Amino acid sequence: MKPIKTLAALGFISLLSSHSWSESEVHIVELKLLNNLDDIRGFCIDIKGHKLKAKISRGIQVHSCYSYQGKIAVDQGLDANKLKQKQLFFPYFDVCVRPASSNNPMNLSLIKCGNTQEFVFTQDNTIRLKSNKNLCLTVAKGNSRNGGGGSPLHLSLIHI
Repeated sequence: MKPIKTLAALGFISLLSSHSWSESEVHIVELKLLNNLDDIRGFCIDIKGHKLKAKISRGIQVHSCYSYQGKIAVDQGLDANKLKQKQLFFPYFDVCVRPASSNNPMNLSLIKCGNTQEFVFTQDNTIRLKSNKNLCLTVAKGNSRNGGGGSPLHLSLIHI
């Protein structure tokens, strides 16, 4: 694994869509880094854990995108309509990405969604907090690590 250089300028706005994995009318997309870094499959926002067994209490990470397997996995699948409303909503788990608190906006949690818009998507391909546009989603510096499966082996970067 190669060390990952400064990532603060990387954008997240690269949406790939897939047919819905549920029988509802939800259109599922994945949110992918514009720069693939050290994984040709790219990195997507992901709930920690494995697909259907992901644990919302463990939070989010960036992980090898699963769409190369032919569809978007439930732990990476976001509702496209909610994205238009500036919400990062994982419909299979019925949770949204939100700042842990107004006092601690740098920690993100997965919680039941409210009707509030938490993020702003900018023309420079960044996702910023609506309450503090000086803060944006970024991937931490460091090395990716083995994610525990896949062929080739999946990689993850724990902090976003």
